[in-house]
Amino acid sequence: MTPAESVLTRFDVPVPPPVQGRPVILASSGGADSLGALRILHHWMQCGKIPALSVVSINHQIHPDAASWSERACAQAAALGVPATVMTVALPAVTEQGHHSLEARAREARYAALAEALAASPSSVLVTAHHQQDQAETVLLALLRGSGSAGLAAMPVCALFAGSWHWRPFLSLAQADLRGLAAEFPVVVVEDPSNLDTACDRNYLRHEVLPLLQRRWPTAVTQLAQTAEVVAEERFALQESALRIFPEILTAQALPLGVLQGVSRPAQASLLRVWIQAQGALMPPRSRLMEFLRQIHAARPDRQPVLQWGRWMIQRDRGLLHWVAEMPPAETPHETLDWPDPQQPIPLPTGVRWVLRPATSEDTEIIAEDCLSRSWRIRPWRSADLLRVTAGARRRIKTLFQSRGVPVRDRRQYLLIEIDAVPVWVPGLALDMHYRGTAGHGWALHIERGA
Repeated sequence: MTPAESVLTRFDVPVPPPVQGRPVILASSGGADSLGALRILHHWMQCGKIPALSVVSINHQIHPDAASWSERACAQAAALGVPATVMTVALPAVTEQGHHSLEARAREARYAALAEALAASPSSVLVTAHHQQDQAETVLLALLRGSGSAGLAAMPVCALFAGSWHWRPFLSLAQADLRGLAAEFPVVVVEDPSNLDTACDRNYLRHEVLPLLQRRWPTAVTQLAQTAEVVAEERFALQESALRIFPEILTAQALPLGVLQGVSRPAQASLLRVWIQAQGALMPPRSRLMEFLRQIHAARPDRQPVLQWGRWMIQRDRGLLHWVAEMPPAETPHETLDWPDPQQPIPLPTGVRWVLRPATSEDTEIIAEDCLSRSWRIRPWRSADLLRVTAGARRRIKTLFQSRGVPVRDRRQYLLIEIDAVPVWVPGLALDMHYRGTAGHGWALHIERGA
């Protein structure tokens, strides 16, 4: 038995109770880490530790060879008699709220596809080949973000995912052990050149920072990974404390401001971090979190302070902190519609249609009749858009939402009408005063559902 193959017999971790007795789906890139993980999982299946094993490979369509890489991952599985499938995904667009990096958008698309795979096999659990070095890199990234203990706990061994579980059994295993198993198996592994791109933060840590640390401290990777274990234990204690303060904190979509009263500012930050982690989000930078805590206590009751990071948001509104899981998308071509004839109804992608009808005295938003002969376009509103709703300076649409007390989580449903490329009307919010008509000399917008 070779040293690498001995890993199959000496490496063992307990199967977490939620995972016991469940079939395993391995997410495989076809790379050396994935192949090493496949060999261990296959060995565990033969030993009866797991009941069944299959492989899914995600084709992100980023690299010209991406499809062949997925085929290679399937060929590796076939060599061990393990069934495999390929899922092809399209990356989400870059948005104003996040997802700017290719790596982040690929991750989002990948995990959305893996959630579909679990939905098709609801008794199964997801396994990924994350190893000790991945965990060390995650700890360093969390340190550089100033994420606090929740970020330093890094990746959990077992976590809820897509109605099932995501199990990472290899977090205590050195990457060299996984790669040794792959090297001694007679199949070709995928070499993704993007893994060498040090413009990516994780790759920079992997290729530039960690080797430097290991030259000075040879056990740096192990110690960083163990730090995550220790912090995770401390996080568990913090979670228990948070549950005593607010028992619903792990499932609540709104957090009463009252639970923050009577505890110190650091304790308030810990409560919010426990809540954020329960929502499955990354941790916000500490500076933003602490500034948000300052604002929610200092702002006037009619204000709605917001903590926004990545694609997540928390907003204070009427004595509650509301969790906003998904931010409104930025404008994309399919969300912008020309309205060639405003006197004819226009269907919207949301399943409703807008119809202009002659205004009556009961209508509150009436647009002048002479506007109908001009060029109309419908698009998502932007924070910088301006309307003049009273005499004087124009006001930002974002400010109008705030002054009317519209929660951030509800603002995504509003659209803006441009006339001759000028922002004019956000139906249900405000109409520019220079375009207003009157009953008998104007038109009102009506929403018809199910049309």
